[in-house]
Formats: sequence, structure tokens, C-alpha cells
Amino acid sequence: KGEELSKDDIFEHLYEGSGMDSGAALAHIGAVEKVLKQAAREAWDPSALEARLTDMEMLPEHIQVFARSWQNERLAVHEALQKRTAWNNHLKGLNWRLDVKSASRDAAELNEPSAIVELSSGAGYSAGA
Repeated sequence: KGEELSKDDIFEHLYEGSGMDSGAALAHIGAVEKVLKQAAREAWDPSALEARLTDMEMLPEHIQVFARSWQNERLAVHEALQKRTAWNNHLKGLNWRLDVKSASRDAAELNEPSAIVELSSGAGYSAGA
């Protein structure tokens, strides 16, 4: 589980010395955060993220860093987001089988189908987990 960084921490480590004032930097951080949240919700591939960041007029080398990181972490981020948004039990698995009797002493039971369905559910997100 990763640590959360405040916007002030991000400004201090990434924007200090860039010449960008703190208001503009915090607005940029907020915009990037919004894009990354949308990418996680919609399970974007790296090319979709690159296109959106290009629309934001981000530097190409920064876009490449985001795209590479997203390529490596997007499934974990999407899965974590899904877990955090599922509070109730949810379907984890489904197994089924259909049986048809092909031999019987009683002809009435012949070709009588029976179905077996197994549903597995699991707990949703817990704030303590």
C-alpha cells in the first residue's frame, strides 16, 4: 500500500525551482490528478493517456514518464479503484453444469435436464483493509 502525497509535497519536490508560481503549479497538479483518476475509472491504455496529456500541453518528456508509469501500474490502480468502490458483496465467480440423463429404467426420466449453478461472492471494500 503506497503513501499518499499532499499537493504541497508534490509542489515542493517537482515544481520548486521550475519558475511556476505555487497557484499555477497546484492547478496543474489538480488537472493531472483529475486526468489520472479518469484514466483509472475508464481503464485507459497508455496511448489514450498520452493523447489527453498532450491536449493539456504537457512537455513530451513528462508525457513519456506518465505513459511509462501508467503502462506499469494501470492494472493495479484500476483494481485498487474497483475495490474501493465496491462496498457490498459482489460476484467473484460463477460455475455451472448442465446434466442430461441418457439412460434410465423409467423412460419418463430420460432426456430430463438438470442444471447446477454455483455463485461465489466476496466482500467489498473495508476501510480497515
